[in-house]
Amino acid sequence: MATHLQGTQPVVPPAAHPLAGSLRKVEPKRLSLSLLIALVVGSMIGSGIFSLPQNMAASAGAGAILIGWLITGVGMLSLALVYQTLSNRQPALDNGVFAYARALGGEYLSFNSAWGYWISAWIGNGCIQLFLLLTLYS
Repeated sequence: MATHLQGTQPVVPPAAHPLAGSLRKVEPKRLSLSLLIALVVGSMIGSGIFSLPQNMAASAGAGAILIGWLITGVGMLSLALVYQTLSNRQPALDNGVFAYARALGGEYLSFNSAWGYWISAWIGNGCIQLFLLLTLYS
């Protein structure tokens, strides 16, 4: 039996991958301020194109439209600053609206926050699709 093993190399298990067994935290890539501003402006303009601005201009003056854009911009900036503050103060919470609401008020509040966020996203997407169809077929 020893003759069959002569000249063969001993079986050595392959070396483990250097990262095997350890979970190294990888820092997420950060977006620059200019890229974030471009993203918000692009979203506002992109959805605004479908809302038939000519009908708004016909029924409201330029001042009213600018005030509406200003209120929308202040609201979006406030929401972004709230999430920035929350993520800076609680870096361990990384599941968005649900995690922040859960840390603040428990399961009931987090459930309702997540559902409200989800429903508002569906309604917003439906409105964008409606405005797109109205633009295409009018």
